[in-house]
Amino acid sequence: MLNLADVLAQLPPAVRAPFADAAVTEVMLNSDGTAWYERQGRVEAIAGVEVSDKAREGAAVAIARPLGFPADEAHPLADARLPDGSRVAVTCPPVVLSHEIVVRRFGSPPLSLSDLVRSGSVDLDTCELALEAIGARRNVLVSGGTSSGKTTLLQALAGELDRRERVIVIEDTRELDLSGLPNCSRWEARRGRDDAGLPSVTVRRLVRHALRARPDRIFVGEVRGSEALDLLQALNTGHGGSLSTLHAPSARAAPGRLAACAMQARDGLPWDAVCMMVGAAVDVICHVERDWKSGRRRVAECVELRGFDARRGEWIWGEARRPQDLGRTSAHGAGADF
Repeated sequence: MLNLADVLAQLPPAVRAPFADAAVTEVMLNSDGTAWYERQGRVEAIAGVEVSDKAREGAAVAIARPLGFPADEAHPLADARLPDGSRVAVTCPPVVLSHEIVVRRFGSPPLSLSDLVRSGSVDLDTCELALEAIGARRNVLVSGGTSSGKTTLLQALAGELDRRERVIVIEDTRELDLSGLPNCSRWEARRGRDDAGLPSVTVRRLVRHALRARPDRIFVGEVRGSEALDLLQALNTGHGGSLSTLHAPSARAAPGRLAACAMQARDGLPWDAVCMMVGAAVDVICHVERDWKSGRRRVAECVELRGFDARRGEWIWGEARRPQDLGRTSAHGAGADF
């Protein structure tokens, strides 16, 4: 199994150089020859670098094949987690014009809620609803767009749990770092591989199985599809205190997005019935946003969800809290930003 150093060794020196900076989390090689990196939420081009098609193809094959992916026309997609938690994704023709490679380094130790408060990314008054819900074993959903800081906030909120509680964490791709929770069982879905005779193990199946593993709390790293229905059923039958993340453009769009994911299960439940399940299961939604100019990520709103009015087809909202000034700059600097 390749490790991160092995993967980086296949890339041109100018491309792997940014990883010398601990704040750089991702390097991207595009099919047009350009190379990019992400540092503290901002994406920049690696100046003066152009990687040839031949160099990218050689690197892609050298990375993908030891990971068990042929990286050929019949198998153009490769996505693997490395032993340290870092990830590599290789995309081959004909999906793209020429080979592309993305390497994401596993992050530094998770930030605590105190770290995020000091940086100005989290306003404690705004997050008070979520903290009260966690303490009362109610369910919290963290919503936001791509790379908005959902995982970082979930980890920080999880750090406020009673250490005696048994937590089962279910992810499609392992990303959460909950090393501070001593009684934590981490489960990861598996893609099927016909060539190895391995069937898939879906997130939905893992959510169902988690109910038999004596959880105090069930975390789903990211709700994406039909597993949402099984999660809702679990949360509505006594398994409170869940934390999950969900892609959504706003806190008030998140319940509908969760219901749409649950409908993918095709269990024949009507829309209103699924929405009522969402309204009964989710207690607080924390929405995080990313400023794409500065790269800063912040909690934009925490709002209480009290149910769903099927007669009117409307969500029933409770208390909502927002920072007074989302654009303010913390006096403590940006070192602990999302």
